[in-house]
Amino acid sequence: MSSEARLQNSAIHENIDQLSSSSDDKQEALSSCSQHQDSIKKDILSNDRKIIFDKALGKMLIRSFYLIQHEFPSSDRFEGLIYTYNRHRYKIIISYESSCSCKTFRKNNVCKHFLFVLKRIFNVDIHSLDIRLAIIEHHQFTNADLEYIFQGQVRRLCSVASPLLQLDTKENLVLSFKRQSIDFEDVCPICFERLIIKDKKL
Repeated sequence: MSSEARLQNSAIHENIDQLSSSSDDKQEALSSCSQHQDSIKKDILSNDRKIIFDKALGKMLIRSFYLIQHEFPSSDRFEGLIYTYNRHRYKIIISYESSCSCKTFRKNNVCKHFLFVLKRIFNVDIHSLDIRLAIIEHHQFTNADLEYIFQGQVRRLCSVASPLLQLDTKENLVLSFKRQSIDFEDVCPICFERLIIKDKKL
């Protein structure tokens, strides 16, 4: 093979290598661009969810809700019936897969009734990053989340006064109540507002 032919062959291979390298660069650039766009979309989606969450929290803080029925079918499941300021009733479930029977929750996976149960009844730190991620992004709670949520339920869901049965002289059962002192941590067992505000009893 002549030197001229060898030079032409070498130039052809060089051009092929350049084209291949250029193609790889383009694919890498496109992939990077796609990942960047996905990241932007995720950030926008997350921001939208944060706005929805904050709106629900804001509404919960200025409204009154009442717990009229509740039970723990199991150690990792709470079911409660909430009566609202506008005379509606909603069933809230707190578990691995949580829910509220209102339309807002079915649409957004969060609502003011759901946050009322977490904030008022279980005294959960709504600003906790783990809790917010579980609600906003994952739409479910882990076992660790539920342990954290339910850890204070005994104190907040127990009766304020314990009835004592006493027998009078006529052998009739008389119902009496033992008075208990109220401290700053005590809340109403129905609306879960504090019973003492600025050293004043409600």
